[in-house]
Amino acid sequence: MRSLPLLLNREITRPERIAIVHQQLVEDMTALRWATAVGAQSLDLGKRVGALAPGMRADVIAIRVDALNTMPAADLPSQFTHAARPDNVSLVLIDGVVHKRDGHLIRVDLPAIQAQAAASITRMRSTTGI
Repeated sequence: MRSLPLLLNREITRPERIAIVHQQLVEDMTALRWATAVGAQSLDLGKRVGALAPGMRADVIAIRVDALNTMPAADLPSQFTHAARPDNVSLVLIDGVVHKRDGHLIRVDLPAIQAQAAASITRMRSTTGI
């Protein structure tokens, strides 16, 4: 009798299955548009955010493409949607104000957030008896 993994692999890799999966894939640029301009429009914010244009809010991120997980950077949309991680984000501007520079958050009080998280866990444990 054949092993289950072998049977599953044979079933998954049948040409007609691959064709169906290929038809359902979303192109990387489409996903990026959904996350930016289309997302803004769906929230009725398309006149203020979702694109870089005069008179619109300047919400910008810069992603490093020289890290191992983002190389080679031949297809940037693919790298951004499949490989980039939060630690690859080197710069964040929200409404034109820098919030992350050189990979470090600069407008966040990390010790205060950590204290709030610890207090929250303590409250949940006392409430639930865990």
